[in-house]
Amino acid sequence: MEGFRTHVLDVAERALGVQDPAEALRAGRAILDEVALTATRERLIEHHSSQLAPDELDAEAGRRSLAIVAGGGGGSGFPYIGAWQSLDALRLYPRYLLGNSIGSILGAFRTRLREPQWDRYEEIGHSLRREQMIHHTEIAHKFGLPGLVSLRFTDPLDRIFRNEQGERLVLGDTEIPFEVLVGGVRKSAQRHLPARFHDHDAAREHRRLGFLNTAHCFWELLAFFDQRIVKAVLLGADELSAGFEVRDAVGFSAAVPGILHYDIHDDARMDELCSRICAERGIFAMVDGGVVANVPIELAFRRLRDGVIGTRNALIVAFDCFRPTFDAAHLWMQPLAQALHPQVTRNRPFADLVVPMTPVPSPLNLVPTPAHMSETFDWGRASIGPHLEHIMSSLEPVDHLGQVVRKPAVSAR
Repeated sequence: MEGFRTHVLDVAERALGVQDPAEALRAGRAILDEVALTATRERLIEHHSSQLAPDELDAEAGRRSLAIVAGGGGGSGFPYIGAWQSLDALRLYPRYLLGNSIGSILGAFRTRLREPQWDRYEEIGHSLRREQMIHHTEIAHKFGLPGLVSLRFTDPLDRIFRNEQGERLVLGDTEIPFEVLVGGVRKSAQRHLPARFHDHDAAREHRRLGFLNTAHCFWELLAFFDQRIVKAVLLGADELSAGFEVRDAVGFSAAVPGILHYDIHDDARMDELCSRICAERGIFAMVDGGVVANVPIELAFRRLRDGVIGTRNALIVAFDCFRPTFDAAHLWMQPLAQALHPQVTRNRPFADLVVPMTPVPSPLNLVPTPAHMSETFDWGRASIGPHLEHIMSSLEPVDHLGQVVRKPAVSAR
């Protein structure tokens, strides 16, 4: 196969060098005869007849699965819901979803069921109030870092994180494979962080001063964009973390260091599980995954390559929402946007398609009004609309010569 791969690259180089897209496509189609696909397929089947059935080979090579990466960005992520609704209307269901921060919170809505109950979810979203999520009372930190305010998932949002029997969902329970990125703060970095990140008394005093420290907190946040401080921890990617409660996974993934605190609350099982994960990964706290990779496309690519859904042939579509408006109201966010830019640039080549949400609400608008929330869903539908035909055609099953073998069933709901 190594020789065949080299031959394909040598032949394809001629098409890749063509500047005009239409000519490049025609050149690409013309080289199919030269790469001897039929003969190579027959040799593979002959040499691996005991382990590889022809239909299995054809399925792996000719049937792509949809994988979604949902990036972070606070309240700017609500258009994701509209984008998913547009995909679902065409029955383009993801087989894998990797979420970070707001992308993981909203991803919990999408992955709970293969065919989500969007009407019910919208009703829950419309009934949500800011004070049900953001708390100013102090919550002891065990596995998170202290912040100015705390994130809590109380009713009605808590219902999303339970099954029909009222039991809390764990990552291994979702109908669509769902993994969540958090940033693991290395134990070796603990003594280098300001005292308030590991001393309860210093954290309490910092919280007492409240929003007088807000600007300072955002500057300190930039220090966490350093691999010597934080490492990637993918919850749901192994047997141990598959038992992580969805509620707690997305909570930690959205916990901005020093600003928004999240932690487990009165749960002995999760306390033990978090302790084991921290010990095995060499970390002492879990924070927003955006400090590692705000749109973690490369991680998704590697998980698919490792067989997380049983096939490597996936169409990776990434949603990106974090582009704060360059105006006086958002100038304080520009250093953060600049810190994220190298991450996005590094991850972009691993995606088949990156869909930038535009326009987007403010990252700080974590609980929009019902009218504004519905408007953001419209923005998401408009953002993905121009890409739907490309996504549909990319997911059509083809034979080994690239010919469509059947059209997918499409129904507008």
